[in-house]
Amino acid sequence: MKGGGKTYDLSVNPKFGNVSDFEKLSDHEKVALISFNNEVRVYPYFFTNHFEIINDVFNNNNIAVSYCPLTKSGICFNREIDGNIYQILASGFLYKDNMVPADKDLKFYWSQMLMTYIGKENAGKSISNYNLIETNWKTVKEYFYDAKVYYHVKRTAGETDPQLSTT
Repeated sequence: MKGGGKTYDLSVNPKFGNVSDFEKLSDHEKVALISFNNEVRVYPYFFTNHFEIINDVFNNNNIAVSYCPLTKSGICFNREIDGNIYQILASGFLYKDNMVPADKDLKFYWSQMLMTYIGKENAGKSISNYNLIETNWKTVKEYFYDAKVYYHVKRTAGETDPQLSTT
């Protein structure tokens, strides 16, 4: 592993809007789609970039949607590991030039790209994941217009959400 090890902010209790609320997103903006029981959630990488990992509970599934801007790759992990539910964050480390997720207490790390633990006692053990489809915002607007869209806005007092047409 290499890097500074400065962890990213922890993202829990994500906010979602409707597709029609996001008129300012570019049609070519890359997004991740996740679906459980015919319900679709969209995670635009424009918004996930701040955290790199979004912790969510979706249809009783404890998920972590990760996005590495260096490799432009996303994965959806299962946050339930050995019967425990963890909050996951980007550790600030890289492994083979890809993001290294960790639990919020930094007790274990794994390679996003290899989907295996790295480090001490869990080294080589795999972590389960869910299907994630990467596409663009135009596809979402045309085919998944009922989806819920994750967003994050870091703003100062008095500012409005820059990517939302409403709110």
